[in-house]
Amino acid sequence: MELKNPSSSLHNQNLTPTANRVWSLFSTFDVWTSDVHKLIGYFFATSIFLLCGNFINFVVAISLGSVIVYALMNMKRIAGSRNGVPHPALARKSVRPAVILSLVLGMGWAVAVPAVAEKSPCEPIRAACQAAGFVQGGGKTGAGLAKDCVDPLVAGTPQPSKASKPLPSVDPTALAACR
Repeated sequence: MELKNPSSSLHNQNLTPTANRVWSLFSTFDVWTSDVHKLIGYFFATSIFLLCGNFINFVVAISLGSVIVYALMNMKRIAGSRNGVPHPALARKSVRPAVILSLVLGMGWAVAVPAVAEKSPCEPIRAACQAAGFVQGGGKTGAGLAKDCVDPLVAGTPQPSKASKPLPSVDPTALAACR
């Protein structure tokens, strides 16, 4: 590939795109996996699952997100191929906006995930157990929030024999929503 007046800060012989610019399905898949399969991607997917509430909504959200990422990746690929600018040069020029966007999204998730956790259908049961004196980490004394109160209420089973406090009365509709 011959480039006319390439910028020395954006180009060198090692970064020059090949003359044959054929992108197969495997090439696209390879770029997609290298961009998407990172730990933060899995954290993001888990967060979406929490926000969606059920499996179907999760699959729809992940599919829509994948299509958007695929479209954006192809835009970057097309721009590099048309102008003869190598991927690292394009990536280097887009780092600042990406970092700023990542920080904004990260702050958004830090706010959204706890907000979703607070809207859990089991929250009324947890609140009733806490009002009855059960505490997080109190399992050794028989006053464990989950082990001695929430789990037996939701499962409809008796408390463990070590339980030191009686189960609170909870609205049956709240129990059904938590199950």
